[in-house]
Amino acid sequence: MTRSPAVPGGTLVLDSGGLAKAVLRDRSVTAWLALARTDDLRVVTSAAALVEVVHPRINRPALEWTLSRLVVEPITEPVARHAAALLADASLHGHKHAIDAMLSATALAAPGPTTILTSDPEDLGVLCGGQVTVTKVVSAVQAGFRNRPGDIPPTISEAATSARRQGPGPGCSSHRVTHIEGYEKMDGHRKRISRRGLLATAVIAMGAVLAPVAAQAAPGSASAHAAGGKQDPVRALEKAAHPLRSTEPGKKTGDLRALGAMIGDATVVGLGEATHGSHEFFTMKERVFRYLVEEKGFTTFALELGWSAGLRIDEYLQTGKGDAREIAKETLSNSPWEREEFVSLIEWMRDYNRRNPGRTVHFMGDDIGSPAVSDEFFGRVTGYMKRHHPETLPRLDELYTGLRPIDDVFAYLSKPLAERRRLAAQAQQALELISAQGSGGEAFAWAEQNARSIAQTARFLTMDPDDPESVAAAQLYRDEVMAQNVTWWQRRTGDKILLSAQNDHVGYAAGDPKLYPKTQGAFLRDTMGESYLPIGFTFNQGSFLSKDAALGGDWKKFTVGAATPGMNEHTLDKVRYRDYYLDARRAPAAARAWLNAARPTRNVGTQYPWPDSGIAIARSFDVLIHLDEVREADKLKP
Repeated sequence: MTRSPAVPGGTLVLDSGGLAKAVLRDRSVTAWLALARTDDLRVVTSAAALVEVVHPRINRPALEWTLSRLVVEPITEPVARHAAALLADASLHGHKHAIDAMLSATALAAPGPTTILTSDPEDLGVLCGGQVTVTKVVSAVQAGFRNRPGDIPPTISEAATSARRQGPGPGCSSHRVTHIEGYEKMDGHRKRISRRGLLATAVIAMGAVLAPVAAQAAPGSASAHAAGGKQDPVRALEKAAHPLRSTEPGKKTGDLRALGAMIGDATVVGLGEATHGSHEFFTMKERVFRYLVEEKGFTTFALELGWSAGLRIDEYLQTGKGDAREIAKETLSNSPWEREEFVSLIEWMRDYNRRNPGRTVHFMGDDIGSPAVSDEFFGRVTGYMKRHHPETLPRLDELYTGLRPIDDVFAYLSKPLAERRRLAAQAQQALELISAQGSGGEAFAWAEQNARSIAQTARFLTMDPDDPESVAAAQLYRDEVMAQNVTWWQRRTGDKILLSAQNDHVGYAAGDPKLYPKTQGAFLRDTMGESYLPIGFTFNQGSFLSKDAALGGDWKKFTVGAATPGMNEHTLDKVRYRDYYLDARRAPAAARAWLNAARPTRNVGTQYPWPDSGIAIARSFDVLIHLDEVREADKLKP
């Protein structure tokens, strides 16, 4: 689905009932439209609602004038497919509920927070699954009173007072219906009656037709804060936040629909992690991948793992030969992903392929060969050349002598630097020898790419671990290689890819630019433009896996307390939702300003303790997922 432009304050959606009332200059809808203008909300309707609202006696000039004041969103194929999915999830029939479903899909794709004005909220509430606020607009006569200027009926004001005293309402699983000042509010979120809602009450009760002056004068309003040059970032962040029901896979995915809209037409989505070994980051990746596979056509999970290890996992996914747990032990050994959470992911992917043999999912490793490059992997290259270009085999074997196999990259780094440079040069010559054959075809392309992976690994291993400049240059090369491998896979297969790596790799910029001068995400943006979208993770407190030293050592548990004032996570955790996500590109202006400022942020990789990074979230990521608490990932069972 095409990404919507940035919207400072959110979106107000009119269904055909709301649109009809707007054409009739109904006071309640007119007040909402005035407030939308004051609070900088985007006002939209669906093309389906435009058709539905027309009848023989409609005032066409009034309709055209009303339409000129809002955006009519088209019914594209992605919107139609989303609407069909909503109907299926709600067990509703398209013959009766098609228009409501299309409007719901339009609302869910809009930048949040989103409110729908309708005269019939029940079906829309079900279809939207609590992800938007559905408000029933009731005329003053329907509400049981006629207004006089300055007169707020006692029953209505009492209802508003009662609603304010209730505090946060129930969670998204149920809807609270509240009669307040001429409208009913079905609130599927945990929040108090908003200032916008109470201000609308006053406008309606006063019998106003347009209310920009009243809105501007309201103390504490968004525009009043803006006029003073300041706005509470927490309030602005809450406008952009979409709550998560769960981080565990296998749950209903209605809460991820807005994330799907944020992803839009991206073909590669980078999904980071603030630590290399936390349960919730790993399970959330499986949950998001399942959603993207089932709802948005993604078919490859890419991991910050050696190319050859990724191929081994993918062979299991395609053939079923072997055991998921044993494959994980073999390919993920001594990595932070040697955990139960990744066994779960691999098992789900294999089960999906059994159920969908005509559209299988794949696993790829996009990294340099680590912790080993096996003799069997070298054999993939030499075996192809033996079958198709046997005359080159003696020279190829000569070039790989001393390099084949790399049993342990850490031990390999103990070789003299001059020897490692010589072997890297030979690996590059081997790649050039294979490329020169240029026979084309699928088998040749994969043999060449496998030889490229060997050359990439050998070159990376020419770094000097004791020289900071050499390490930084190697990391720069590694990020470039990971981006190249993802691009090769995407262009070769046409797959949509979920790319899993640490935040510093998937983002546009790293927290430590000296160590990571240019990230995998930045290289992908150069290559793919808006077809690449990075999602970062933050967390407030909890435990994770890391090591005492980056090279060697064992992965072990570390724990941190709640974020302290001044850290990004400290403010992010003040948002009312325990776990949530937001679109940094389309957040309210005050939130975007806050997200664009660099602050200390937890960013844990292969070594801990490590200083917090100075990260400007919106400069690194398009979308952010914030979790209140995480725990260390589960050890692999025997």
